[in-house]
Amino acid sequence: MENQKLIIGQGSDYNIVWDKSFPILDSMATLVDHIKSAGAIILKRDLQETIDPDFRHCCARMDNSIFDVSELIESFTFSDATIYHNRKMHASIHQKITILKIRETEFISYLVSIHDALASLAKRQSGQDGVVLKM
Repeated sequence: MENQKLIIGQGSDYNIVWDKSFPILDSMATLVDHIKSAGAIILKRDLQETIDPDFRHCCARMDNSIFDVSELIESFTFSDATIYHNRKMHASIHQKITILKIRETEFISYLVSIHDALASLAKRQSGQDGVVLKM
Protein backbone atom coordinates (compact mmCIF):
# COMPACT_ATOMS: atom_id res chain seq x y z
CA MET A 1 0.00 0.00 0.00
CA GLU A 2 2.89 2.35 0.79
CA ASN A 3 4.23 2.23 -2.78
CA GLN A 4 0.84 2.44 -4.48
CA LYS A 5 0.84 5.15 -7.14
CA LEU A 6 -1.91 7.49 -8.20
CA ILE A 7 -1.98 8.69 -11.80
CA ILE A 8 -2.36 12.46 -11.99
CA GLY A 9 -1.76 12.79 -15.73
CA GLN A 10 -0.51 11.18 -18.89
CA GLY A 11 1.72 12.63 -21.50
CA SER A 12 3.12 12.28 -24.94
CA ASP A 13 5.25 14.57 -27.09
CA TYR A 14 5.50 17.17 -24.32
CA ASN A 15 1.72 17.42 -24.05
CA ILE A 16 0.32 16.47 -20.66
CA VAL A 17 -3.33 15.68 -20.10
CA TRP A 18 -4.17 15.95 -16.42
CA ASP A 19 -6.40 13.30 -14.89
CA LYS A 20 -10.03 14.40 -14.50
CA SER A 21 -9.80 13.49 -10.79
CA PHE A 22 -7.68 16.62 -10.36
CA PRO A 23 -9.59 19.45 -12.13
CA ILE A 24 -7.56 21.96 -10.15
CA LEU A 25 -4.57 21.16 -12.41
CA ASP A 26 -6.49 22.38 -15.48
CA SER A 27 -7.56 25.47 -13.54
CA MET A 28 -3.94 26.11 -12.62
CA ALA A 29 -2.93 25.74 -16.28
CA THR A 30 -5.54 28.33 -17.21
CA LEU A 31 -4.16 30.75 -14.61
CA VAL A 32 -0.58 30.21 -15.81
CA ASP A 33 -1.68 30.79 -19.43
CA HIS A 34 -3.59 33.94 -18.40
CA ILE A 35 -0.56 35.38 -16.63
CA LYS A 36 1.75 34.50 -19.53
CA SER A 37 -0.65 35.91 -22.15
CA ALA A 38 -0.46 39.27 -20.41
CA GLY A 39 3.31 39.19 -20.89
CA ALA A 40 4.08 38.63 -17.22
CA ILE A 41 6.52 36.14 -15.75
CA ILE A 42 5.73 33.93 -12.78
CA LEU A 43 8.75 34.20 -10.54
CA LYS A 44 9.64 31.53 -8.01
CA ARG A 45 10.20 34.10 -5.29
CA ASP A 46 6.70 35.56 -5.84
CA LEU A 47 5.21 32.09 -5.42
CA GLN A 48 7.29 31.46 -2.31
CA GLU A 49 6.02 34.70 -0.78
CA THR A 50 2.40 33.89 -1.63
CA ILE A 51 1.93 30.15 -0.95
CA ASP A 52 1.26 28.54 2.39
CA PRO A 53 4.57 28.63 4.34
CA ASP A 54 4.29 24.87 4.91
CA PHE A 55 4.81 24.36 1.17
CA ARG A 56 7.59 26.86 0.45
CA HIS A 57 10.13 24.03 0.46
CA CYS A 58 8.32 22.59 -2.58
CA CYS A 59 9.55 25.54 -4.63
CA ALA A 60 13.20 24.74 -3.93
CA ARG A 61 13.61 22.59 -7.08
CA MET A 62 11.86 25.08 -9.38
CA ASP A 63 13.60 27.36 -11.83
CA ASN A 64 13.52 31.07 -11.06
CA SER A 65 10.68 31.56 -13.51
CA ILE A 66 7.72 29.23 -14.03
CA PHE A 67 6.23 28.59 -17.46
CA ASP A 68 4.14 25.47 -16.99
CA VAL A 69 2.04 23.64 -14.40
CA SER A 70 4.32 20.63 -14.67
CA GLU A 71 7.08 22.74 -13.13
CA LEU A 72 4.81 23.44 -10.17
CA ILE A 73 4.29 19.76 -9.36
CA GLU A 74 7.83 18.60 -10.01
CA SER A 75 8.64 18.16 -6.32
CA PHE A 76 5.84 15.61 -6.01
CA THR A 77 6.70 13.67 -9.15
CA PHE A 78 10.49 13.81 -9.20
CA SER A 79 10.93 10.88 -6.85
CA ASP A 80 8.76 8.79 -9.15
CA ALA A 81 11.30 9.19 -11.98
CA THR A 82 9.55 11.90 -13.97
CA ILE A 83 12.20 13.39 -16.21
CA TYR A 84 12.62 17.07 -17.05
CA HIS A 85 14.10 18.07 -20.37
CA ASN A 86 14.50 21.58 -21.77
CA ARG A 87 12.29 23.15 -19.08
CA LYS A 88 9.34 20.87 -19.92
CA MET A 89 8.31 17.65 -18.29
CA HIS A 90 9.41 14.90 -20.62
CA ALA A 91 6.21 13.18 -21.64
CA SER A 92 6.95 10.11 -23.67
CA ILE A 93 4.26 8.22 -25.56
CA HIS A 94 3.45 5.87 -22.70
CA GLN A 95 4.37 7.97 -19.70
CA LYS A 96 2.01 8.22 -16.77
CA ILE A 97 2.68 11.00 -14.28
CA THR A 98 2.16 9.73 -10.76
CA ILE A 99 2.42 10.56 -7.10
CA LEU A 100 2.49 8.15 -4.20
CA LYS A 101 -1.05 7.44 -3.00
CA ILE A 102 -0.01 8.10 0.60
CA ARG A 103 0.87 11.70 -0.42
CA GLU A 104 -2.52 12.46 -2.02
CA THR A 105 -3.84 14.63 0.82
CA GLU A 106 -0.59 16.59 0.98
CA PHE A 107 -0.59 16.92 -2.82
CA ILE A 108 -4.13 18.31 -2.90
CA SER A 109 -3.30 20.80 -0.13
CA TYR A 110 -0.24 21.89 -2.10
CA LEU A 111 -2.31 22.28 -5.29
CA VAL A 112 -4.86 24.44 -3.48
CA SER A 113 -2.07 26.61 -2.08
CA ILE A 114 -0.42 27.01 -5.50
CA HIS A 115 -3.80 27.68 -7.17
CA ASP A 116 -4.56 30.42 -4.64
CA ALA A 117 -1.08 31.90 -5.13
CA LEU A 118 -1.50 31.92 -8.92
CA ALA A 119 -4.94 33.53 -8.60
CA SER A 120 -3.42 36.21 -6.37
CA LEU A 121 -0.55 36.81 -8.83
CA ALA A 122 -3.02 37.00 -11.73
CA LYS A 123 -5.05 39.59 -9.80
CA ARG A 124 -1.95 41.65 -9.09
CA GLN A 125 -0.81 41.34 -12.69
CA SER A 126 -4.11 42.71 -13.94
CA GLY A 127 -3.83 45.61 -11.52
CA GLN A 128 -6.83 44.66 -9.40
CA ASP A 129 -4.77 44.94 -6.22
CA GLY A 130 -2.85 47.96 -7.44
CA VAL A 131 0.35 45.92 -7.77
CA VAL A 132 1.82 44.97 -11.12
CA LEU A 133 3.60 41.64 -11.43
CA LYS A 134 7.24 42.04 -12.39
CA MET A 135 7.86 41.75 -16.14
